[in-house]
Amino acid sequence: MQINETEGPIIDWADVLESVQGDQKLLRMMVEAALEEIPTLIPAMHDATARQDAMALRLNAHTLKSSLSYFTQGAAYQKAFELEMLGQEKRLADAEGALAILEGDICPVVQAMQSYLEA
Repeated sequence: MQINETEGPIIDWADVLESVQGDQKLLRMMVEAALEEIPTLIPAMHDATARQDAMALRLNAHTLKSSLSYFTQGAAYQKAFELEMLGQEKRLADAEGALAILEGDICPVVQAMQSYLEA
């Protein structure tokens, strides 16, 4: 299990499994879906920011936040929420910096998901 020293486990798989009532097949499908979706959302947010499209930024950040919510409410989830709010408030000047942080925050989450599938 990957551990973030300041926050504990990146993903608490026992809690996630409990949230799907022990259905390991469902959990595996959720992880696979998240791993397909996440790589499309961050470039979409960069594109939205470049086009100054606050609505697209908000929508993509909300989708990412929702996907992450099944697995973690840690740093990546919090940064996705922040980006959603930046889009809602049309504060796109702050979005690129937040996206750069999100990219770093999401790597350990994706790695934890990939490790889960390989186990």
